[in-house]
Amino acid sequence: MIQKRDGKDSMVSELTQKIASQLDVDGLISPAVAINENIPDSGDLLSDKVVLTFKDYKDGECEMHKLSDKKDAKSLMFKLKRLSSICLKELPSSRMIKDKIENTGNYSSLYRDLPPDVEIQEIEYGKTGRIFGYLVERYFCVVAIKVKHI
Repeated sequence: MIQKRDGKDSMVSELTQKIASQLDVDGLISPAVAINENIPDSGDLLSDKVVLTFKDYKDGECEMHKLSDKKDAKSLMFKLKRLSSICLKELPSSRMIKDKIENTGNYSSLYRDLPPDVEIQEIEYGKTGRIFGYLVERYFCVVAIKVKHI
């Protein structure tokens, strides 16, 4: 037991006793106490729509300025729009995301300054264009847009 030197020690002692009384036999806080009802449940993550983010976009790798064909530009916008309008659970069956890209050769520049556990994937658009990015929860982080396959 903490000796009472001032009001803070008393409050710490009371808080410690209160927490200890809420622990179950394994020393874990019971779910009734651990779950905060004031925090809204986001529901099933797989039902959430994919959100595009460009926080790791590599401006030096960008080739959007090379889009000279209107069909390719429309195809790129269609793919981005479609990606952001589907749910996570629909993503595998949509077959939008094609291959995982290894951190080797011409692709290594895409991995620069990214966390080591990132796996970049590609989405095709137009005849030869590629959108490169990675998925974290419901966020598709676009890394680069290329007009030709690397």
